Amino acid sequence: AATFDALRRFARESAIPPRLIESSGRRSQFEHLAAARAAALADVRGRERSTWVLFTDDDDISAPQRTQSYAQVCTRPDVPGAAACVLCTNVAMRADRPTAARRRRELSSAADVDAALAAGDCAALDMNEYWCYAVRLDAVDQFFRTQRPSLIAHRLADLRFRQWLAACQPLPRF
Repeated sequence: AATFDALRRFARESAIPPRLIESSGRRSQFEHLAAARAAALADVRGRERSTWVLFTDDDDISAPQRTQSYAQVCTRPDVPGAAACVLCTNVAMRADRPTAARRRRELSSAADVDAALAAGDCAALDMNEYWCYAVRLDAVDQFFRTQRPSLIAHRLADLRFRQWLAACQPLPRF
């Protein structure tokens, strides 16, 4: 309930309000994502090629400019029309052995992450996980239409999706 309340507050305050979809019941991550995909396709019917999807998770902290950075790349005039996705690999991850200061400090904002990077409690890594991509909605739809329901229901479907995205020849990393 607290998470959904925070999301509703974010949606009210956001310059580009996200569409919130509640998918109840015990399902895999990608079964929930399938529900979001269906709602997004209904919302943008006819504009699937120009609609881009970003991913995040409950333990992610995005830099304030993350969406803007993706938007700048995705809407450049030189972006090939066939490009299905864009990959950003600059990710900060907690260091293996936290300092005493990190054990006392929770990371809840981009400024906290910047401070943790400066203190050595986080490291900037080159990642290639599905949540590092911005993906055209029609490409997300194609993935779901071409995969077996048993794969979508599997708890490791994200690994297949990442592999599929990498095979789509994403735009160069930024």
